[in-house]
Amino acid sequence: SRMATVSPPPADQVSSSPAADSSAVTVPPLPRIENNRPLIKMSFSRKRSTFGRYIQHTQYDASDSYRFCTSFVDPKFVTKRVERDFGAQNVKPRKTVAVQTPRYRKVNKMSQCETVLNENVQVDGDSLNNFLTTAQDKVARVLQRNEKFKLFEDDFAELATDDVVGTKTTNRLKKGDQTYTHMDNKNKKISCVDWQPKTKGVVAFAVVDPRPYEERVQSYGKAQSSYIVVWNFVDPIYPQVVLEAPADVLCFKFNPYNPNIIIAGLINGQVAMWDLKMVQDGEKQLKWTHSSLIELSHKASVNDLQWILHKQMKNDRLVENNSDSCNQFITVGADGKIIIWDIRIDNLKSSVKAGIRKNEKLKGAWIPYHTMNMHQMDGATEVTGQALSICQENPYIFACTSQEGDFLQGDWTPRIVSRPDEEYDPEEEHISKKEKSIITHSFRTEANGAHFGAANMIDRHPLFTDFYLTSGDWTFKIWKCGGEITRPILSSPYSEISSFVTCGKWSPTRPAVLFIGKSDGKLEVWDFLDKSHEASMIFTINTQASITSINFRVGTGASKYSVTICAVGTSIGTLHVVEMPRNLIKPHSAEEQLMSEFLKREEQCVRYYSQRWLHHSLKLDEIKQERDTREKAQNEVKKKSDAKSDEPDYNAMTEKFLSILQKYEENQEQLLHGEDEED
Repeated sequence: SRMATVSPPPADQVSSSPAADSSAVTVPPLPRIENNRPLIKMSFSRKRSTFGRYIQHTQYDASDSYRFCTSFVDPKFVTKRVERDFGAQNVKPRKTVAVQTPRYRKVNKMSQCETVLNENVQVDGDSLNNFLTTAQDKVARVLQRNEKFKLFEDDFAELATDDVVGTKTTNRLKKGDQTYTHMDNKNKKISCVDWQPKTKGVVAFAVVDPRPYEERVQSYGKAQSSYIVVWNFVDPIYPQVVLEAPADVLCFKFNPYNPNIIIAGLINGQVAMWDLKMVQDGEKQLKWTHSSLIELSHKASVNDLQWILHKQMKNDRLVENNSDSCNQFITVGADGKIIIWDIRIDNLKSSVKAGIRKNEKLKGAWIPYHTMNMHQMDGATEVTGQALSICQENPYIFACTSQEGDFLQGDWTPRIVSRPDEEYDPEEEHISKKEKSIITHSFRTEANGAHFGAANMIDRHPLFTDFYLTSGDWTFKIWKCGGEITRPILSSPYSEISSFVTCGKWSPTRPAVLFIGKSDGKLEVWDFLDKSHEASMIFTINTQASITSINFRVGTGASKYSVTICAVGTSIGTLHVVEMPRNLIKPHSAEEQLMSEFLKREEQCVRYYSQRWLHHSLKLDEIKQERDTREKAQNEVKKKSDAKSDEPDYNAMTEKFLSILQKYEENQEQLLHGEDEED
């Protein structure tokens, strides 16, 4: 609104004479106020019911009588200013000049050449010998240079890097623009991820129902679907093929020699197999090719499986696998069994074939090749297997985790035990009649309280094969197998209560780096060359779901350190494919040696701690024994004193009786004297 303005006094009322100014001061009249806008009318009203109402005053301290009057912007009284943007630039004027280069018209041309042999050409022997003699040294030098240097190697990939973790620009995951999810993955979580070998850009993942067992039982009998979805990077919108499963798939693996074969472990204890060659043109779904006989499968869920690469089971022994194929795999279940399977369904050991001939139901069924039971060292406690890792050089040696959080080392090397002649099976050709023995299997397990909950994942170090990584509850731990140490050599600090450790994986290219997946959707990178008490880097994969599975795909040959892709599965059925930064792919100089020294140092610390603990425990036992001896002696003295106090004191009793008798006689005499006086 416009405000009233003040008009200046008339010019004739202001004295401008210097003499007048010096003699007297002329006071100008007051300025005249003029209204430039209509007056604002305001009215105040009051309810009639409030007329004459008694006003009650209250007393407050001066400190409590103040009120906060916060400032605010009133849109009715805002001073508007007109701003003018003006810019000046002092540069030379620019000109736009177009230049046209000559363009030649394209013409389809073809030229054909053929070798012309001239048999009449004669070469001078002396000139040829001189040429060969002159060029011999140069050609030999060039050939030796080609042998020394790798012509097809990526020089930029082999450049040396600084021994630092990286910068802000390199410590970033290169996330793919497209995540992989299927329309049937709603309300399901990814249980396992695997890359197809010998093929670029093909990844598969399995989804399961995340509901607890009680809710599953209530919905038992209803139609349910379980899948393994195979994706190709060429088409990120539609999957390449969807594999139907008879039950939820907890684990699966591609055959390393035949990428078309997929083996999966199911929640009902069965194993299933698919052959991608059976996919017809234009079809996107494929049912399982074979499934195991449920009566002879695991009695509980199949939690993990692994292929046996360099060996194969023949009857009751492992022999060398000299072929270019892999046909046998090993599974571990929650029922405490380890079962060896053969994808060649008709390939069975002789003792099993004899049983099949007697049972018609087993003909044509997929049954185990060999079955073993796991138990603790006491021989009575069963083990509920969760994750499995076998030594490919010697598959008799294995390590696994349990649902109770234990880390177990096992050895099922055959032991020869004698038996009577009548127990011989004539079809067991692998047993010599001269030995008169049967091969039995025994487990030597060593369990420790590794985790407070189920150890979901186990991973063997790619270079230091004696060290294993386990993850579960709020920590991850590194174990050393094959020694006297029965506790982890390294344990991570406990994370927050709401952030569980769901999975873990060693880096396939860097010996000192491992990756940890958390339930809050974060991926932690631990670089032991940098620090071992906390994660070196933390990447957020998904803020709305937890990470359930991690699997890497690395290059081969010269491109081994060029690109490493990581597939990360989440609990909402979404697969994220990320590319590792360069500093997490290329190993540092002498990293293998530094990591080996780090592991040895941690092992020595644990061994020293164990020895000191044993020494202090022995000393504590001695102190307890001395204390028990002293307490025993004190108890004996106390017992003797109590026994003495329990014996009757006849002298005291006699004195007490005599004193009572004396008082009685005195009372009788007083009574007699009183009667005589009355008489």
